[in-house]
Amino acid sequence: MDIIKEDNDEWNFEDDQDINVYTYSSCLGMLHPIALLSFILQLLLPFIIWNSYYCGKYEKSQSLERSEEKAKWLALLIYLYYFSTILPDAYYKMSSTVGSSDTVYSRLNSLRRNVWMKGCDTLIQQLFYKIDLFMNTAHISLLSMLNVYVLSKELEPINVVLDSLAFFFIARIDEEFARAQWWDPNRRWISAGAIEVVIQNVLNIPCLESIEKFSEVFDVPLEHVRAACHNDEMLLYNQELAKK
Repeated sequence: MDIIKEDNDEWNFEDDQDINVYTYSSCLGMLHPIALLSFILQLLLPFIIWNSYYCGKYEKSQSLERSEEKAKWLALLIYLYYFSTILPDAYYKMSSTVGSSDTVYSRLNSLRRNVWMKGCDTLIQQLFYKIDLFMNTAHISLLSMLNVYVLSKELEPINVVLDSLAFFFIARIDEEFARAQWWDPNRRWISAGAIEVVIQNVLNIPCLESIEKFSEVFDVPLEHVRAACHNDEMLLYNQELAKK
């Protein structure tokens, strides 16, 4: 915890561009409306774009055919850029998301995975951890395929460029919210969330809330645990006793 708080090299939250609003909710267990808004936008906008091209009908004129030819050449150039830069970036993003890269976001996801495997996280943490994984792995792949499809159907050169920018914007909505100056100045909340995840990773909290689980995990006879806590079924999670 001291390393996360004081080490500005290994845990520099300011410079990591991949930390997003889902990461905040995944660590803090916070159902934030901005995280929900980002999730809705990133699912709804691609569907609207796909639906407009899939259901759209065009009546080709001679001028439209010439415009379409220009659009195809422009789309080809964007494909070259796309496959040489965006796809490698997407692969790197997936690698960071699953916790195999040397970044703050990747290390944080490694801790989150350990907490998930132990079952020590809350329901909201579990939900947004899976959303974070999906939106930065499968969703990015689906956006890439949809982008290629849309560019192949576009008839106007200017729309080829606008569509490409639109998909880039959609893929980065969750990160752009988290980078806003008003969102988390000095990255205090994500630092607190990282420390919370470390505590959850070290302490087996579900075992401290149940006599049976404590006895099973630490191999202590059940009757001894009951005697030590005066038959309190909540064990160390007795809030009334803690207030005293």
